[in-house]
Amino acid sequence: SNLKLVSREQALNNKLLLNSLPQSVIERMAAAATVQEVVTSTNETGSGEKKTSDGSDWQHQHHNNNNNHELISDEINNGTVLFVDAHLDGFESTTEQQEYLKAIHALNTLFTTFDELCERFNVTKVKSTQNVYMVACGIAGDCGNSAAIVTLALEMHKVFNSLYNQNSSNSSLAIGIAYGSFRAGVLGTSKFLYDIFGDTVNVSSRMMSTCESGKVQICGQELLEKLQKSNYNKFVIEKRGSIFVKGKGDMDTYYVHE
Repeated sequence: SNLKLVSREQALNNKLLLNSLPQSVIERMAAAATVQEVVTSTNETGSGEKKTSDGSDWQHQHHNNNNNHELISDEINNGTVLFVDAHLDGFESTTEQQEYLKAIHALNTLFTTFDELCERFNVTKVKSTQNVYMVACGIAGDCGNSAAIVTLALEMHKVFNSLYNQNSSNSSLAIGIAYGSFRAGVLGTSKFLYDIFGDTVNVSSRMMSTCESGKVQICGQELLEKLQKSNYNKFVIEKRGSIFVKGKGDMDTYYVHE
C-alpha cells in the first residue's frame, strides 16, 4: 500500500541520514525545518499581521534564519580526537588505473573494518578523506572515553597488520590522538556532515603527521593521566620526548602500546 511505501522510504531516509549525522542533530534540524514551515505558511497567508509584538520578533528571527540557516554548533569540553593516516601501496604513487583501483578496494576494506570497530567501542566516526580516517568520542551522545579510543587505535593497528604487513611492504599506518575541548557542528545546507573543529582537532592531526609508522602517538598531561589511571585497559606508555608541533611549539609526546 501507499502507506507502507511511504513508511519504507522514511526508514531508508533516516538510515541514510544517520550515516552522516547523529540522531540528536537530525531531530534538531527537523524541528528547525518545522518551525520554518510554520513561518513560511504564516507569511504566505498574511496572518502574520495578527501576531503580537512577541510573535513578530519570533517571526523576524526565523526569517533571518531562512536567509542564514540555523547553525548547529555544540561545544565539547572533554572529548578525544583520533586521526589515522593509512598509506597503502599504490594509493598515491601509481599512475596505473588497474593498480589504483586495487588500492581503492583495499582502502575500502580497511575503512569498513574501522567502521565496525567504531561501533564496537561506541565512538563516533567523523569522516574519512582520501586515506585519512577521523574519529572522536564525547560527542553526539556516544559513550566512548579516552581509554576506549586509544584501545581502538591499537586494534586498528592489529587489523592493518593482518591485512598489510607494514614491516614488509610499502604500506603503513600512523595514529595520533589528542584530548581537550573543540566544537562540533553542521555547516552549509547540502551534503550534511557533523564535523569537528578547534585546537584539539588540529593537535590530533599533528600527532598523526609526526607519528612513526606502526605506532600510536598522544600528547597532553590530562590524557596521559587518564590512561595511567584507567581500568579499561592496561597501557604501556613510552615517552617519545619533546617534538615541535606547528602552531603549538614544543610538546611532550608519548607512544602507547598494550
